Amino acid sequence: MDEQGNWFVEEARPLRNIYNSPVYFEFAPEELLQAELTSAGQIIGVYHSHPTGFAIASNTDRNNMQRVNQEQEIPWVWLIISGPFGAEFQEQVRGSLKNASIIAYHHYSEGLRIIAIHLENGLEMQAQSGA
Repeated sequence: MDEQGNWFVEEARPLRNIYNSPVYFEFAPEELLQAELTSAGQIIGVYHSHPTGFAIASNTDRNNMQRVNQEQEIPWVWLIISGPFGAEFQEQVRGSLKNASIIAYHHYSEGLRIIAIHLENGLEMQAQSGA
């Protein structure tokens, strides 16, 4: 975290979907615990994809965000990456990601808010409304 309170992601670790489903994701709590033990105090958020959906929080996402951010007082940011993940997405990954369908959220006491995402090279990713 810098002096202005901006967080920087240095590493992303995938977790296994215990439901092995293309439409529902839940990780094994012991995998997250292992990540937390390995990198204590360094987890700033979680990410998941909507392979065939939009880069907006589903009702399940919103409920989880409220539970974790407000009830459990865990200050994570939630990143959603939307598909489809064909050739166009692969080209965005190789390019600037400026038009990628990626959005971040945090559930504050006032409600769910979109969090700005900035690339290391200074380009801001386009935030999609819908929250």
